This record gives sequence, C-alpha cells and structure tokens, in this order.
Amino acid sequence: MKKTIVFFIRHYNDLDHIVPILYKLCSLNSFHLCVIFVNRLNENDYRINLVKQKGNIELYHIDDFLSSREKYSPKIISLQEKLKIYLIISLIRIPVIRKLLKKKPSLKEKKYDTSFIEKMFDSLLNDSSKVLVCFDWIMSTSGLSIDLSTNVVNVAKTRGYTTVSLPHGDSPHLNKMIFDKDLNYEIADIFSPTAKFDYVVVPNQLCANRYKRHMDENRIKILGSPRYNDEWLAFLKRNVTPYRNDKGKYKLKAVLFLRPHQFIVHVEEIINNIRLVAQFQQVHLVVVQHSRASNTGLSSTSAIGIDKFSNVEFVADEISPTALIQWADVVMDLSTSITFEAIKWSKPVLCMENLHGNKSTIASYMPRTAVFCRDDLYDAIEQLIQNPNYTFYTEEERKRFIDDMIDVPDGNVLNRYIDFLSNLLMD
Repeated sequence: MKKTIVFFIRHYNDLDHIVPILYKLCSLNSFHLCVIFVNRLNENDYRINLVKQKGNIELYHIDDFLSSREKYSPKIISLQEKLKIYLIISLIRIPVIRKLLKKKPSLKEKKYDTSFIEKMFDSLLNDSSKVLVCFDWIMSTSGLSIDLSTNVVNVAKTRGYTTVSLPHGDSPHLNKMIFDKDLNYEIADIFSPTAKFDYVVVPNQLCANRYKRHMDENRIKILGSPRYNDEWLAFLKRNVTPYRNDKGKYKLKAVLFLRPHQFIVHVEEIINNIRLVAQFQQVHLVVVQHSRASNTGLSSTSAIGIDKFSNVEFVADEISPTALIQWADVVMDLSTSITFEAIKWSKPVLCMENLHGNKSTIASYMPRTAVFCRDDLYDAIEQLIQNPNYTFYTEEERKRFIDDMIDVPDGNVLNRYIDFLSNLLMD
C-alpha cells in the first residue's frame, strides 16, 4: 500500500513555493505524489517542467475527474457561452443578461462539491494506506477556492486524512493593511479560512503572527522559505534558461518587478520613475509583468507612452525571476518577495517605497535600500553607474534579514519540510 501526498495548486505563485517541496520529495522516491491543478496553467511553465521528468509524480487538472457527460453538460458550460446561445436564438437584450455576459467561468459553475471530491479521492487513493492533502494558504480573498478547499478538507477529515496549508508567500510587507480596500484591521485580517486545515506552514515568524488569533500555535509550523533557501536557488541557477539581452551590454542592467494594483500601487508614479531611469542612457531597464498583467495598469511601453525610450522594455512573467536576477546589476521592486532572492545573491536592491502604499520588510531591515522620492532614485542610479557593486546594505543587515525571514531556524529548509510531511504520514 502506498503513502500518498496530494497537492492542490491554484496559481503560478503556488508553483514558486510548492515545487521546491515537490522536487525534494521526488528525489526521495518514498511517496506517491499527486498534483491537481485547480486552474489552467501553462503546461510548459519552467516550474512544472522541473517536476514532470520525475517518475513518482502524477499531474492532473481537476476537470480530469469529471465524467464525459459532466464535462459537456449544459450545467458546466460557462455563463458567457450559455447566454450567447440565448441571445442568438432570441435576440433578447436586457440588463440582467448583459451583466451576466461580463462574468467569467468559475469553479462555482462546475460540480466540485463533496460528492465530486469523494469520487476524485476514490480514483486517486484507493490503494493508499496513508494520505496527506496539501493546499496553499487559503484566505478570505481566495474567492471560490474557499468553497473548494472546504469541501476537500471536509472529505479528507471524514476519511482520516491529514490536511496541511503550505506557503503561498514570504511576507514582503511589515504592515497589515496591504490592499487598496483595507481601511481597518478587521478588513485586513484575511487569514481565518486557513484555520480549517490541521496545520498551516509558514516561512517565518512574521507570517506566523497572521494565524495566531485563528488557531492554536502548535498547529502553526515555522519551517523557513521553500522558495528562497540556498539549496533551491542553487538548483534553479543550474537549471533555468539564462536570460540573454544584448541591449544591456556595457550598461547598468536594471530590472523592475511590477505588482497588481490592489496592493495600493501608484501607477502614474511608476511611469514617472520609469521615465526618470530611462533618462540615463548608461542604463537598460527591463520591466517585468506580474502573472496578472491586466491588474498592473502597465501593459507595454507604448500603452503608457514611453515607447520612445530605446533603453526600456517590458517582458512577460514567464521568464524565470532567477534568470532575470542573475542578469541584473540592480533589482527594483514594489514590495514583492522577488527581491528576497536578489538579497540571497548579494545583489543591489532598491525598494521603491514611493510607488506603493505599504512598508517593505526589506527596507525595514536595510534602510538604505528604500527609495522614498525621485531624488532618492536619481541618486541611487548615479551611484550604481559609478559602482554597479554598491549594495545599499551591510553584510550584517543581510545576514539578519536572511536569518529572520528565509533560513528559519537555519539553512536546512527543504529537509525540514520533508521531515515534517514524512512524520505526518508516519502517525
């Protein structure tokens, strides 16, 4: 009888944090691993390809467990398709139909109820003696995934399966009200849905603090960052396709990582800061789209009127951040955890505090990385042109940040995750 771990993956961001754990588990060859994608992701994504080659892992989309009849049932056709058919037939145009046409297909329109979960588990786990079910962090902002994860947890518990919520991030913000809609601490507390899991795993104490009011501390496990530990970063450096861009030759190579607008992002000032950097002909700036590019307000150089600058270009987020960071001389961000990796490689970083309404964790640990105004950015770029190795932080600051945020309590992070998950399957 097999010992099986089932992973539900919803977004690209989950891949960054869960694939390192999957890859380490694959190398042991001790467990049967099943990955179920809840949303359609690019099958050629470099993170997915890293685990595809392993023999003891199976990859599915959740719809694979729908019967042929269910897949083509009218009940599962998206609202757009149904209403387009109605409109063609009847040519009726009423406000309700126009409103419904704007809705996207969703999990709710599909039969992911407890009976479906039972059927899916029967298909996957009949010959398994021990089972562990893993999601990422489920929050009140997770939309219809809240219902799906609740159904999965409820079925898992009736079967005696242990459930775990694995990291979805690394807490790049020190403050709590991080979204544009957050006007008090109650609105900002989005973490209660995770309490339904038997355990929640976090990389550091800052993340652990979110869950203390919702669950016993003995169910909160601080194991370090699966994404930014040395073992995984070294593996990525060896295996990702290098980013090549001859336009940056003989210039200061800068990379700016964007964020969705709901993180209190100031789009107009981002554009102005891009223009400021573009003035320096000794600089080549690469602006990296977020996986939800439509939510950044910045789609291309032409869309925001900076296409006249030959030393600025936009790239898609499918390019590995590791490859971009290895290429870059300086990494700029809007309070994302991407910069954690740059810190690990001792790269210069600029925390663009003037471009969003949050407080960056990195800027708190390393105050000279913070850019509060255009003057700060201008002066920093001039400094880097003169000395591209100028880091804006001391080695002592860097070590304290890594010890507190990434390698917690030490650098043996992935083995700690494997030990934790393995022990749950031994109970």
